[in-house]
Parts: sequence; C-alpha cells; structure tokens
Amino acid sequence: MRILPLKWVLHIGFVGVGSRGSLSVGILGVGAPVWEPRAASGGLLVGPKWNQFMSETIVIFDTEQTAWEGSMQRNWALEWEHREVIQIGALTARWNGRLWEETAHLLVWVKPERNPQLSPFIIQLTGITQETVDSRGLAFEEALAQLHRFAKEGQAAVYSWGPDDEVLRENAALHGLTMPGFPAGFHDLREVFRPFGIDVERVSSGRLSLEFDIQMPGQEHDALFDSRSLLAALNALCDRNPAAASPLLKASGPC
Repeated sequence: MRILPLKWVLHIGFVGVGSRGSLSVGILGVGAPVWEPRAASGGLLVGPKWNQFMSETIVIFDTEQTAWEGSMQRNWALEWEHREVIQIGALTARWNGRLWEETAHLLVWVKPERNPQLSPFIIQLTGITQETVDSRGLAFEEALAQLHRFAKEGQAAVYSWGPDDEVLRENAALHGLTMPGFPAGFHDLREVFRPFGIDVERVSSGRLSLEFDIQMPGQEHDALFDSRSLLAALNALCDRNPAAASPLLKASGPC
C-alpha cells in the first residue's frame, strides 16, 4: 500500500465537527487524507482510520451486480443470467452524539466470471466500464474478504438498503465459498426509514438523499455514492427525528 501525497478530500454526509477538526458545509465536510493501494489491490480506497473502530460504529454498504435489459424485472431468471457482484462500496460511520460521522470508506471492483463481458445496459447504468473490471477487478473471494476485514471481522453491524447480504451469499455460493461470519449481523436500513413515512419500496439507495432535498455530486449506482446517499439521508432523518438513531445504536454494540 502506498500513501498519496497529503491532500484533503470531501466526505459526503452531515459530519459535523469531528475530533480532527473536520467541518461540514451542507452535506460536504472536509475529510482526511486518502490512502490508495497499489494497482494490484483492485482499486481499493480506504480512509486512514479504517481499522480504528470504536463503539457506536456501523458499516453502510452497497453493491452493483451484472445485469441486462429486463434482468431485474425477471429477477435474473434466464438460465445464463447471474447477478455477479462487480462493485462493493462501504463506509464506516461513528455516532458523535447527534449525527453519524463517516470515518472511513472502502471501494472495490470485482471481476465477474460467469459473464465476464459487461452488458451495455450495466455500463450505462453504473458507469463501470469493461476496462475497469478487467484491470482493477478483484476475485469475488478477495473482495468479500476485504469487506469482512473492513467490518472488523463482522464485529460492526452492517447496514444496506434492502437485503444486499443475500447478494453476497448468492455470490459466495456461486463461487463455492463459505460466507465469513458477521456476528453483529446484516440489517436492512429500510426498516429505520419506514416508520417515518418514506416509501422504501419506491426509492433506491442512490436517490434516498433526494427525499430530503440533498443534492450530492457523483453518480447514482456507484456503490460508494449510494452508501453516502444513505448516510446523508440517515443524518437528515436523525436531525429531524433523533429517535431514528436508536435502533442503529442498539445494533452497533461495542466494537
């Protein structure tokens, strides 16, 4: 792993004032230096505090998978269709007493094996190119292992918009892998928003922030962008309804 020259990057979310002096402006806060591994790592991006988990810390993650025109509507039902993971984006967020503050992020691309050629549909939808998965994509086994380590061997509660953990399990089975343990569990973030009148079946993770009139730079259906959209929306919800943080704090536990 090599460290880029010191520079400041933007963390998306209502981060407030952090212990290192990060300050939010709307949904943009000044973050810490980015660490970037060598090309062989598959394009992993991790914040410098990725392994410094504290209590009241959660993981929010999202995945992108291979798809073709009509795949979702038919639930990948054609014999040759497999929803192989091609990208995993995740972030850790620590409760600062008022809001969830992003402390680290993870972004990996995954090289599909059953259908190695990406469809024009998924390239247009996600912005993930064939060149990217060919040159930076990891084997799914390694990508899953990196997510597991990022979640402190599963000791941090992991949240997604819907059952993305089922996608991980499906891919593990497809590759003949044993799913690593996540003792703190996977949790559906939709259940946090549902009691507050959000139509969780209609809204996607990448567009959830728009429900709170939050405009974010980046592209929907990028797994890290979608994770940050979830965090921004979660902080907006907690700001309006402090009780919304309660179920997440109960699940986070000491890490």
